[in-house]
Amino acid sequence: MEMTPACCVDEEELTLMKSLLEEGNDDDDREIEEMMTHCLSQAAELQDVDVLSSEALAWATGMEVAGARMAESMGSLAEDIRRGVAVLAQRPGEEAAAEALLRHAALADAHRADGEELVAATRRLQEKGLRRLAAAEHLVDPGCLVVVRFVVEVLGSDLADGCVPTPEEVDAAAVLERQVVAMRESMVALAGRLRRGAAAFEARPGEEALVDALRRQAANADAVRATAEARTPCTGTRTQVLARNRRWQGAGNEECQDMII
Repeated sequence: MEMTPACCVDEEELTLMKSLLEEGNDDDDREIEEMMTHCLSQAAELQDVDVLSSEALAWATGMEVAGARMAESMGSLAEDIRRGVAVLAQRPGEEAAAEALLRHAALADAHRADGEELVAATRRLQEKGLRRLAAAEHLVDPGCLVVVRFVVEVLGSDLADGCVPTPEEVDAAAVLERQVVAMRESMVALAGRLRRGAAAFEARPGEEALVDALRRQAANADAVRATAEARTPCTGTRTQVLARNRRWQGAGNEECQDMII
């Protein structure tokens, strides 16, 4: 095994490394191992899911970051330990410490490998989600977008005309305005995700069609966001609006929410 020159490690670093042997971090190592096993198992289960929920994709995104940090920190730790071992190997009487530190380095390598595996698994999940988005006919149910914008605008128009809203109308307007805000934020995040995906796939030969589709969908997400933000005139009576709103809230609200990818 190639050792780092002894001059690259000072006595303070050596003391810190040898403290690993005194502290006994077996419980911490087991917790890390159990956590990574659980995350990898969950990622494997999600690979078998045809359509990943937004929550699952958010989990995959977060776990990719966590896995990358784990791989980086554990890789650095293993390297630092081996630099310490290179120093101890030149000192008589430190053979046992050097051997014990090498075991710690091997354990750090194993955690690094788990982190890299988690990164790869979660990236596959995100790629699966991106390919589905690229092929989707609608990023959000058009009917939901129309109803949300229609109700908010008509109620707002009534207020501008001096009509006094009922408590039901005020509640409906507040709920739907929140839906508009949520839709706008969702589309901003989605457009960014689609463009990042397109940039990543652009580096792969043979993925030109997917890159184009992702960019088109990013533009579609921008259009949905603009529609949610626009204050376009609408027509309809208050009775018609509230009737549509009741039908939407009673039967389609959850479905509409699910359609916001």
